[in-house]
Amino acid sequence: MKDHQIAMLVNDIRDIAVKYHDFQCLRELIHSRLVPEIQSLRAQLEEANCKLQESERENRYLRFGVYEELNIAISAALSSKGKENG
Repeated sequence: MKDHQIAMLVNDIRDIAVKYHDFQCLRELIHSRLVPEIQSLRAQLEEANCKLQESERENRYLRFGVYEELNIAISAALSSKGKENG
C-alpha cells in the first residue's frame, strides 16, 4: 500500500469516527472500511508469495540441471582420460 493510499484510509477512518462518534455502529463502520483493504493486501501478499515460491522452485531446478550437466561433463572427461591412459 502506498503512502497516499494509507493517508486516504486514515482520513476516511477519522471522518467516520468524527461523524459517528456517538453511534453504536461506529465499530461496524470502521470495520466495513478496513476489511476490504486488509483483504486486498492479504491477497496481494499471497500472490507475491506464490510467485516467489515458483521462482525459487525454478531456480532449484535450474541449479540442479547445471550440476547434472557438470557431473555428466566431468564423468565424460574422466572417462576419456581413463581410456587415453589405459
